[in-house]
Amino acid sequence: MPDGSILNRYWDENNTPRPEAYKEDVELAHQSGQRPEEIYRHLRAAAESGWDFSSRWFRNGKSFSTIHTTEIIPVDLNCLLYFLEQTLAEAFHQLGNSQQANTYSQHAKKRKNAILKYCWNAKEKFFSILTLLRTNRKNRLR
Repeated sequence: MPDGSILNRYWDENNTPRPEAYKEDVELAHQSGQRPEEIYRHLRAAAESGWDFSSRWFRNGKSFSTIHTTEIIPVDLNCLLYFLEQTLAEAFHQLGNSQQANTYSQHAKKRKNAILKYCWNAKEKFFSILTLLRTNRKNRLR
């Protein structure tokens, strides 16, 4: 994030069509107007997320061709990782490893602060996803 804090997003290192949906991915890449490598990565990341494909991943909320999975910071993913960091801190505490317990406790605290800073909408009183915009190969917040 711009302030150095860490929030995670879904990502896939590959930028090729998914083997299980090769034909559909290639057709969508042609229709989308996005660079094929980008849309393939968005599709693969959405599939890796474990979530069904839905408007959650669509920039305009309507069309599959606007998928932009890797530009989304999902609040649910980061809350799960926050809980995992807390769990690891507690496990290391119970094992008597205070150094690792403190490390994971600090990671959890930093993630919680970042979630509150970037995903909490005080006006709506609701947590929401955060979208990153790509500009000159750098990410910035929207």
